[in-house]
Amino acid sequence: MPLSPGEIDEFLTEGRALDAIALDVMTLALARRVSPDAPTFPLTVDALLDGLGCATIHRPLLRRWVSTLAAAGRITLEDNVIVSITNVRASTVERAWRGVDTTRAYPGYLRRALAQVPDLLTGELSPHTLMFGGPESAGGLDLSIAYAIYRDNPSSRMVNEAAGEWVAGHLNSLQRRGRIVELGAGTGATTESVVLATQHISPAPHYLFTDVSEEFLRHAHARFGDLVATAIVDIARPLGPQVHATGGAVDVVVAANVAHNANDINAFCAEVRAVLADDGLLVLIETSVERPQLLASAEFLMSGNEASHRPPTDARRTSGAMLPAVSEWTSALLCAGFTTIERLPHDDHPLAETGQFGYAARVGSAR
Repeated sequence: MPLSPGEIDEFLTEGRALDAIALDVMTLALARRVSPDAPTFPLTVDALLDGLGCATIHRPLLRRWVSTLAAAGRITLEDNVIVSITNVRASTVERAWRGVDTTRAYPGYLRRALAQVPDLLTGELSPHTLMFGGPESAGGLDLSIAYAIYRDNPSSRMVNEAAGEWVAGHLNSLQRRGRIVELGAGTGATTESVVLATQHISPAPHYLFTDVSEEFLRHAHARFGDLVATAIVDIARPLGPQVHATGGAVDVVVAANVAHNANDINAFCAEVRAVLADDGLLVLIETSVERPQLLASAEFLMSGNEASHRPPTDARRTSGAMLPAVSEWTSALLCAGFTTIERLPHDDHPLAETGQFGYAARVGSAR
């Protein structure tokens, strides 16, 4: 279903409001360290994190908080020393929430996450429980929040629908039964769009749904039945042996919101190119903007996973970012041997503001 301008505008307006609230909550969380019993300014970032009781696994994330808040003018940072923190009142945050419908899945999740930031940063609260726990579970998982983030909002709808169209168009051009391998398929939000777009192709493509989580594989079996096969594949390990062990040549690789977990996206793109057929297609979905609302909620989930403990060896080694920039993805794809790259939304589209993009990277004579 096409997105209406009104729907897009409402989504973007709410997103800006949620970012502003998250900045306030992040500022409040750091300011709590500065009390009459705490050292006065200047205060090193390490001393601040020590005072907050920040868990080791979340320290890189909290350092990105500091950089983000400094860029937003919420703290004054000089040579990795905090000179001042803007005063924010909790009542200001409460007033801001009145303009947001928190009965909906994602805003409700974000409000709960922001209210429990102190427990998230100390590691006392599991970000996995916060996102996936709940009474309305399927296969042991409550996916309502994940769907709101990865499937149902206008940005995700655009890139997922584009993914389905790219895959279907490519498979229709083949003179053979196509083979799709989806890496880090997770909740199946993108899988759903690809399966829907390819359901009338004959012969039906072979679809391999992969993830590192048995829980997500069980959910995929329950949701998609015989439409997909499943296997454990870990992008932190060499892809070639894992993918080749599951079958023959691969025509399409789909990787939605997972490739940033690779500690080197250049190596990841090269590995994907190596497992693809000579006329293969990589469909990639990635976010390249670390928005405050994500930094204060879902990124706790990312910083707690195994991949986060391997320091990046690509451009993020010096930038300190978790999410590679658009230019970094483009460069990695071209260097890996992909000859044409299509990206949506285009830079002049309103949804480019979200920083989430879909990429169709082709090799050889792929169309």
